[in-house]
Amino acid sequence: MIRTKVISLCLAGTLLLSCSLLSAGSRKVYGTSVQDRINQATKDKQEALEKLNESKEKKETELAKKEKLDHEIDLLESELSEIDAIINEAEQEIAVKEQEIAGYEAEIESDEQDFRQRLRAMDETNAASYIDLLLNSQSFSDFFARIETIREISEHDQEIIDQMIALKKGVEDSKNVLVLKRDEQKEARSLVDGKKSELDAKMAEQNQLIESINNDIALQEEMYEESTKLEQELKDSIRSSLSSSNSSVNSTTPSGQTLRYSGGPFAFPAPSLIYVSSNYGYRTHPITGQPYKFHSGVDLAAPQGSNTVAAEAGVVRMAGWNGGYGNCVIIDHGSGVATLYGHNSKLLVSAGQTVSKGQVIAKVGSTGNSTGPHLHFEVLINGSTTDPAPYIGLG
Repeated sequence: MIRTKVISLCLAGTLLLSCSLLSAGSRKVYGTSVQDRINQATKDKQEALEKLNESKEKKETELAKKEKLDHEIDLLESELSEIDAIINEAEQEIAVKEQEIAGYEAEIESDEQDFRQRLRAMDETNAASYIDLLLNSQSFSDFFARIETIREISEHDQEIIDQMIALKKGVEDSKNVLVLKRDEQKEARSLVDGKKSELDAKMAEQNQLIESINNDIALQEEMYEESTKLEQELKDSIRSSLSSSNSSVNSTTPSGQTLRYSGGPFAFPAPSLIYVSSNYGYRTHPITGQPYKFHSGVDLAAPQGSNTVAAEAGVVRMAGWNGGYGNCVIIDHGSGVATLYGHNSKLLVSAGQTVSKGQVIAKVGSTGNSTGPHLHFEVLINGSTTDPAPYIGLG
């Protein structure tokens, strides 16, 4: 008897030790019991999943902003291309204007010598000279002819003056057009370049933000995977402890009493049974539709909130959330025999508690992966499932 208790205590110590490893990423302080650790790991996993989903949603939002910036940058690049085309066209016009200016300047240079000579002649030919020219007329017809000559000379002089003014103004106007065109295009390109630089800076910030979100997602995925792995390891440790409980080494209650399953029928775990909705063995999965999916227990359809009872006396090894099982209870009956109760709406027992056969331990529900209110009931022999039907009078 003493040897049996010592071995049992060693096994319990080994179980606690195997469950003491924490996720490096989570750095949480876990409770002392296996169930506390499972609950904390499940909580960590759920928190990581929620943050992961939030980060993915945030990433979608930021990617949409990035796409908008990409579109705006594309528009600006198109606008820059159009401005460059206008600048090229303006450069061609400028080249034409430069040719015009060169022509004006050559014409001015050519005419300027004649103009200066004529000015000197005009200076030398004063009013008295014109009077002498008229007084020396031989006749009235000669007089009028000389008047017409003087008028023509004056008109020619004025034409030269007007032409020089026009040439100078042409050069000035052409130069003003060149300056205006060049300034307009420089200003337009400067404005667009400035706007594009702003968008490029925003794009760089957006890319950094998305990269940061991707890093967060990677970290949260790692934390989720680590929490999920730890949760599963803890749950497996429970099954492992159940499989190590056999006829020669039995489990014990918290008070030190040895648990021994002596055989015989179990109490029916769902007293308010309506019908058996799924038997043990291979079936088409009711949610995923996957064919030939192995079903590790029997589903007992019962009213929401009706009683779930312990099939046999034992010690509760787990009472908490258990993945697809939802709110789940596992009871160790000794001799390597355990029972599992899944999808409950409410749990009425806690890990480490001793329960009696037929005791109400939970309320029927539809938590976890479930299509409606029912009790998923499993029988485990040394940690492996077996058909529960013969144990509860269905076989």
